[in-house]
Amino acid sequence: MEEKKEFQHMTKEEFMFGMEDLNDMVEIDTEDDGDFDLGGTSSQPDTPNATIPIPTIPPAPKVINPPEPKKKSPLHEAYKKERSAYPFKSKQKSLSVQLDAYDTSICSTINNQFCFMPVGQLLSLSYFYEQMRAIKKNPNIQPAMHKNIESLLTEYIGLIDSRFSLFKSTLLIPKAFNHYYPENLYALDLNHFNFGYSREKYSVMTPFMLMELLENQKLKKHHLAALFDDLEFCRLPTNSNADADVQL
Repeated sequence: MEEKKEFQHMTKEEFMFGMEDLNDMVEIDTEDDGDFDLGGTSSQPDTPNATIPIPTIPPAPKVINPPEPKKKSPLHEAYKKERSAYPFKSKQKSLSVQLDAYDTSICSTINNQFCFMPVGQLLSLSYFYEQMRAIKKNPNIQPAMHKNIESLLTEYIGLIDSRFSLFKSTLLIPKAFNHYYPENLYALDLNHFNFGYSREKYSVMTPFMLMELLENQKLKKHHLAALFDDLEFCRLPTNSNADADVQL
């Protein structure tokens, strides 16, 4: 009873002094230093000062456009003139920003779908109508906005479809000659087809010949986007393996 009273009347300084004495008596356990098994006993030799290596992420490869032709090429000159007069990247970004003002899901949905379409696929009016139906069902978009969105959407879909086209004309803009398609085919040949065909060779192929050529190719739109510096919006991340075949 007397001892209990003495403890109750012990001052803070006396108590802390006692704690220091107690701490000096404690032996620090370093048994599991360096272990990663989180167990109470050591299952592997201690490795003091062991550090977990930080994984390094390789830099994204620089996109290289197809090289300039050694001889003057009217096709390549027309392509460069088209790029200069109507810069695709800035136009695509401008239309995307305008559509995002109504709803950010409009362009993101189209871009995601477009990215994984076969490289030779052309967009059609049915695709446009499908997107408009989804927009009209969207409760966040008021009916008064539909007309403006329809105009912007027509331009946006026609723009990206033309830039990625592998044919002289598109279904959405059938009367306009496409200056991008020989360059697109030539870029794919250098990086995927490996036929050794020139821009001029591809330019005289019929649509049927091109469809036969593409029939056995497992290429998507994003494969073409990786070959040009103005198609960044449709490019996959460097470490993406979305199209890898699974071997069981």
